[in-house]
Amino acid sequence: MKKILFVALAIASITSCKKDDATTSEYDTNKKGELSVEFDNIVGSNDLQLNTGSYTNSSSETYTVTTLKYFVSNFVLTRVDGTVYTVPQDSSYFLIDESDVNRHEALLRIPEGEYKTLSFGLGVDSLRNTMDVSMRTGDLDPTGAASGMYWTWNSGYINFKIEGTAPAAGMMGYMYHTGGFGGKTSPTANNYRTITL
Repeated sequence: MKKILFVALAIASITSCKKDDATTSEYDTNKKGELSVEFDNIVGSNDLQLNTGSYTNSSSETYTVTTLKYFVSNFVLTRVDGTVYTVPQDSSYFLIDESDVNRHEALLRIPEGEYKTLSFGLGVDSLRNTMDVSMRTGDLDPTGAASGMYWTWNSGYINFKIEGTAPAAGMMGYMYHTGGFGGKTSPTANNYRTITL
């Protein structure tokens, strides 16, 4: 296939934590609330449907999507007054998996406030890629949640994975995997990207 028009990330739900008392603009940074950042995967203007949806790319080739997984990480929020809150790194890595309804969102604990921007990384940064395996737990555990999202042969996470079928790809289908960090044997370009909304 020449090109695959693939899924775009869309933030479907962003809420802010607002102080109930409107008499003051001061916020208690010790008070925290939950922020749910939901990822709704789409193709063009349609919701992505694994295994059943049929799509056409810019070369008029049809394809289906059987797998879509990616990491989001390193969330940073900016308040309307310009102050910045960085989610602690150990609480800032999430594996989004289109096939699992419980993995369509990142749930963050943030201080109360009114926020104007949200930034996050698409992928796993090179620093976390090189940390000791004891520091790569939860969604980053290559033997657990991140199984199939880690290149053991090159010591690095797969930041974004999309797979499927297409007549132009033949019986094997297509696979598109991007990694954020190549190991010592084969360093690669850093494909980690920061997205700001």
